[in-house]
Amino acid sequence: MKSPSKIEKDERFWIATCMMTLFYSPNKLQELIRVFTIAYGSVPPVDICSWQECFEGDLHLFFETDLPSPKSYKKWLQKNLGKRHFIPYILESAYNKKNLEGATRVDAMLLNSENGFTTLIEAKVLSDISVEIT
Repeated sequence: MKSPSKIEKDERFWIATCMMTLFYSPNKLQELIRVFTIAYGSVPPVDICSWQECFEGDLHLFFETDLPSPKSYKKWLQKNLGKRHFIPYILESAYNKKNLEGATRVDAMLLNSENGFTTLIEAKVLSDISVEIT
């Protein structure tokens, strides 16, 4: 019974099931509005007037999306690492490295290609951080 039950703690399973259920719902717009209203309130925390405006239009769903760090941030970090980190071994391991910040991989992303609204979704089931993070 141990192996079949491993799906219960698989974040990919949970996020894919949840997001695909919402995204392919016959009432997609209403369902997304309901979920985001519960999570963030009746007014989106962005410069768009309504949740309806956020999700109405040409909406796309992506999974395991890599988002590269902005070049300007990487350049700033090279000069200001001591302001961001104080742990000696991290500072030492960064010596002479060209890339101090890698891409962020989000579990899911909703993108409205008509108005640019994007929301990033990071699922956490049983752990609060990936074992690959250093």
